[in-house]
Amino acid sequence: PIETCVVVGTKLSQSLMHNSYLKKLTLSNNNVGYEVISELSSALRTNCTLAELDLSFNNIDDRCGYSLSDSLVENTSLTSLNLSDNKVTDMGASSFVEVLENHNDTLKTLRLENNKNVSNGIMNQIDLATRSDNKTVFSNATSTSSYLASLNCLWR
Repeated sequence: PIETCVVVGTKLSQSLMHNSYLKKLTLSNNNVGYEVISELSSALRTNCTLAELDLSFNNIDDRCGYSLSDSLVENTSLTSLNLSDNKVTDMGASSFVEVLENHNDTLKTLRLENNKNVSNGIMNQIDLATRSDNKTVFSNATSTSSYLASLNCLWR
């Protein structure tokens, strides 16, 4: 039931907000949907330790993709995100392109295989954005705030 998902999502979010040890979290094949992803995305904004997140084989759709990509604007620790075998389309996948090109320097792997309709064009854009080594930390105000946020993570 949806009430259970909200409780699980809230407890997971609270745990991740205060986490200082967990580096990898696998929630694959757990019927995770928007209720949990919304809470998880909130936690990812402030989490400084989680490096790998596997959300494959769930009910993640474009709305979840928007929420997750939005959290990556502030997240400075996640290096790998697996969203394969879900319900993401080009619309949800494209939300990651802008974030990866302009706001996030840490995510290096984004897996979207076997989703509904993610085109090769979007996959190529994501691939280019995650492999870009020519980003500078101080290129704009958002990058500066990301840098300062990463310093904040080091001091926690």
